Amino acid sequence: MNINGSTTDFRLCGWLNLYYGALKRTAYKWLNIAQMCELLLPSTSYDIRKIYYCTAAVSGTPDDPDKPQRQLKYIRALKTLPTIQIVQGKFITERITLQRADMSGPVEVIRPKEKQSDVNLVSCLFWDACRGNFDTAVIVSGDSDFYTPVKMIRNHYMKNIGVLDPQRHGTPTSPMNREANFYWN
Repeated sequence: MNINGSTTDFRLCGWLNLYYGALKRTAYKWLNIAQMCELLLPSTSYDIRKIYYCTAAVSGTPDDPDKPQRQLKYIRALKTLPTIQIVQGKFITERITLQRADMSGPVEVIRPKEKQSDVNLVSCLFWDACRGNFDTAVIVSGDSDFYTPVKMIRNHYMKNIGVLDPQRHGTPTSPMNREANFYWN
């Protein structure tokens, strides 16, 4: 990995992306995000000044009513770390009709959907790029919606952009990974 720059921002888009991609089926649920960032970019080469954690408050479910309390504890713990800034989005609940897996007809389901996390991440990225607050930023998400912002920040502001895809969907030829200066899968 050849990255030039001394100030680095990490942008984490939503806990769901990181949780479902890297943690859900493990014993590890309380990830120290600051330590993860330090391990990925050694402090001898980078000064990690800010970590934006874009997330939304979850709701309890019949099978897991304590989910909101655990998330609040985790966010309180993250707030004790000096480099982390929590950026809150929201969840909406939508009713949609889907086809049953056995193709026996449609079924109406209620689906929670995280909103604003992507926009919050991109807004913070552009704000800091405009102000010259970083040389290198890392987006922790495999969401291909970040392709255009990555391309714009690299080409217009001449910043290094890395991508860490916790869900490991990307390949070296994925558009966002091709556009980034570096990526981890």
